[in-house]
Amino acid sequence: MKQSTLLWLFTICAATSCQSQPSSIVFDGYVLVFPITVREAVERYKLSYSPPGYYYRRQGGQTLSIYIAYNPGDYDNELQPKEVLYDREVISYVFTYDGDESKPDAVKTKVEALCRCRLTFREDSLSPDRNPVFLPSTIKQLPRQGTHSYATAPLGNDVVVGFRNKPNVKGEVIPEVKFFYRQAPEQIQKAMMTY
Repeated sequence: MKQSTLLWLFTICAATSCQSQPSSIVFDGYVLVFPITVREAVERYKLSYSPPGYYYRRQGGQTLSIYIAYNPGDYDNELQPKEVLYDREVISYVFTYDGDESKPDAVKTKVEALCRCRLTFREDSLSPDRNPVFLPSTIKQLPRQGTHSYATAPLGNDVVVGFRNKPNVKGEVIPEVKFFYRQAPEQIQKAMMTY
């Protein structure tokens, strides 16, 4: 009887520890909340909308945007109203900064203060094996031929923060900070590699 009771208690504890816990992160003038729906994020952060599914807020040299796990068909209607995706969960907050107004080192320092660690950068490159969209001829045209340098750090069980200087074709330095909610390492890596 004791073994079955212990097994039952262990199962209950394991089940509750695997459930996602609400998280809030204070970063650069915002209190970022997970879990949150698109509707709640639009209302909370006063986000603007650009169809078919880009929710953002531009303030000075900073842009905050949100991302969801998209399903096939989410972008089919270029004129869809902003409410179409309101019931979806936000999986990521993204801060991008104008290179002229925000120095990359200053943004990196904010991220390090948040995670209470020094960021360790890794280099990774796009390849046709990982993403068939990027053919070798396409990769040659990308800045640094698709090579990215970025860092990630955990902010608890469910949230990871990532920092990079986002590559772009103009050669500008665009600091970018991403907060990922309950994302697998492969999903985080793919998001840190996008243009």
